[in-house]
Amino acid sequence: LLMLLALCHFVSSTDFQLNFIKNAADRNALCNDGTPAGYYLRPGFGNGTQTWVIRLQGGGWCYDVPSCVSRWGGGKGWGHSLMTSSTLPPTINDTDTIGGVPHGGILLSDPAINPFFYNANHVYVWYCTSDSHLGQRDASNDTNGWAFYGKNVVRGVVEDLLASTPIAAASHVLLTGDSAGGVGALNNADFVYGLLQPPVSPSLTYKAFIDAGWFLDVPSYGNQAVNFSTMAKALL
Repeated sequence: LLMLLALCHFVSSTDFQLNFIKNAADRNALCNDGTPAGYYLRPGFGNGTQTWVIRLQGGGWCYDVPSCVSRWGGGKGWGHSLMTSSTLPPTINDTDTIGGVPHGGILLSDPAINPFFYNANHVYVWYCTSDSHLGQRDASNDTNGWAFYGKNVVRGVVEDLLASTPIAAASHVLLTGDSAGGVGALNNADFVYGLLQPPVSPSLTYKAFIDAGWFLDVPSYGNQAVNFSTMAKALL
């Protein structure tokens, strides 16, 4: 009966609903500032109910105290919104922006623009860890008190979806992300598949789509002193 009630509650909506990861502190699924990480969910409808699109939000990163202080921006602005969940609204829609970050694309509900995925289950993993969804580093004096738990957040989102939604009945799952989210999708693709197997059927069609997430570890045209490898190692 409880499962039936849960499925009845899982109905189509035009808005994405904010969900915080359950017991986030115990699972180290936290934003940079220690607030619980979260994700936005919009259930699918029609023939899209067995298709899931999980999108990892992009938004750059920081890799040492000066770059993270700059990103924090005194507790306001675009960078700050990507280090905390404290400013997240309870719902968003296709056209909303948060901290100047636009939404939509592969998560749009307009079939004229997004004909293949407009009615799929849409999961938008909010990026608040500044580590391309890859970090597993505790807060410390060396990090100026910021935690980098991006990989734990990805795990928490998938595990919570398995516990509270019909994703176990999925026929298709697409993991995607843009920019820093693309880096996260590229490096978490096998990890997420492992979390889904089982209980999702072995016949599941699972794919990853990387959008602007291929960063070559070569000196940049701007002669930056820090390369991608150095930045990544600082977060793990």
